[in-house]
Order: sequence, then C-alpha cells, then structure tokens
Amino acid sequence: ILAFISCLGTALAIYLYSYAIKHMGPARTSLTVFSSMPIFVFILAYLILGESISIWQVLGGILVVSSLIVGLRHPR
Repeated sequence: ILAFISCLGTALAIYLYSYAIKHMGPARTSLTVFSSMPIFVFILAYLILGESISIWQVLGGILVVSSLIVGLRHPR
C-alpha cells in the first residue's frame, strides 16, 4: 500500500509540475514551486508534527510570500 501511495503521489506531482510548466513557463513555475515550498513545509510541520511557531519564522514566511508576489507580478 505504501508503494502504491508513493508512486501515485510522485506521478501526480510530476504531472502537475509538467502542467504548470506548459501553462506558466519554466521560470515562473520554478519560482512558484521552489519559493512556496518552505511555506507549505512550515504549515505542515505545525499541523502534523505540532511544531511551535516563532516570530522569526512568521517574519521569514512573510518575506518569502512577498518575494513570490513581486517575482510573479513583474515578469522579465
């Protein structure tokens, strides 16, 4: 069951990444995926693992989200 879930999750992730590259382009897709990854990891660590939240983590998350917004708003 674990192998099936991991293969399905991997296949879905690759499909969604390819779909995003096709519609957004490789630069914007990479910016979106790799910049938003720390935010999702932070949220999941809080929800699943019960990690504590510090003010520095919140400020870092705000910086990451603001840089993502600026990067997606002004294409090169």
